[in-house]
Amino acid sequence: MDIITRIFYLGIAVGPLLGGILWHLFGATSVFYAMSGVSALAFLLVLPFLPEVKNPQASKTEEHVPFKTIIKHDAAKIVPIIGFIAAFIAT
Repeated sequence: MDIITRIFYLGIAVGPLLGGILWHLFGATSVFYAMSGVSALAFLLVLPFLPEVKNPQASKTEEHVPFKTIIKHDAAKIVPIIGFIAAFIAT
């Protein structure tokens, strides 16, 4: 818990500084591109370590769809790609 708290406050302290440097050197949109890359990297690094958690109080008739089957669908792959391409076209 201590490590998570330190990383959280480090991000609060360093984030605006790095964002300002990116903004000054490369323009306003560079901050959003950098954050989308960092977010995608964090998502990919965390995904294998997150356990599949089921609610024990959920009804047995409710069908549970694992996250890994959701990301296998074509729509789950196409929508982020279209959004990323649209971000480049808009600039």
